[in-house]
Amino acid sequence: MTDLPPALKVELGKLLAVLQQDTGEAAPRVVVVRGALRASVGGSVLSLPSSYVDHWNRFNVVPTAMIRDVAYSLKKTSLLRHGGLKPQAVEADAMAYAELVLRTVNETE
Repeated sequence: MTDLPPALKVELGKLLAVLQQDTGEAAPRVVVVRGALRASVGGSVLSLPSSYVDHWNRFNVVPTAMIRDVAYSLKKTSLLRHGGLKPQAVEADAMAYAELVLRTVNETE
């Protein structure tokens, strides 16, 4: 398991704070996982691929895929918790939300 570099931890914290405020989901505890392909939320844990940490260490930039994955996963968790949508609608809404977050982040940088 790899630790998060302090600067990446700060950036991820900012992203999680905004997503928490927007989705109403509690900020999860972050665990870096070797071999994972995508970030995902399970319960109160955010599994973050070690490749995202490697990307940060190499380029000192938050990976676009990390932003999209985290936003998608938290929104999907929120939608499933509140219920009422068909599985296809949950997927579509979570994907659209992730793309919107990604665009917003890119516009503010």
